[in-house]
Order: sequence, then C-alpha cells, then structure tokens
Amino acid sequence: MKNPSGVKFCGECGARLEFTCAACGAANPPGDKFCGQCRASLVQAPSFTKFASPETYPLNISPKKSSHPRARSKANSNKSRFCCRHERLDGVTG
Repeated sequence: MKNPSGVKFCGECGARLEFTCAACGAANPPGDKFCGQCRASLVQAPSFTKFASPETYPLNISPKKSSHPRARSKANSNKSRFCCRHERLDGVTG
C-alpha cells in the first residue's frame, strides 16, 4: 500500500512513517538506522526493566505437594494417626 505524502503513520499497519533524529531533528524515512543529515544512530537500544523480588510473600502459599504415590500415602497416614491421637487426648472414644 502506498501512503499519500504528508501523513505521519502508515494507513495499513499504523507504523510511524517518519523518524526524527534525536541529535539534529532531521526527518528520516522508516528503516534507516542512521540519520541522513548527521549520521547519528536512529536505532534506540532496548531498555530493560529490572524487576525487584518482593520483600514479603503471601501467607496463603502452600508448600509444593509431592506427586510420588509413597509420599502421598505417608502424608495421609500421618493425618489419620494425628486424628486418632487427637481424639484420645480429648477423651473422645471412637
């Protein structure tokens, strides 16, 4: 698609059609890597944002559960033993 003269953005994709040199202010066509007037670089280095780790974590995060069958059965047997002991300590008979 040919864009008419005088427009600033592409009618099909919305890309800017003219880039202004930060060093001298000259207009340059898209795709140029260097200014045609002063040879300054038109390509901006990507800026990376450094993410900080959180100072605290939510309390509702549970530890990762094992998917190993033996680990799961051991966890279940520990719970049942705890319940039985708990009932005996309270004086409740089963």
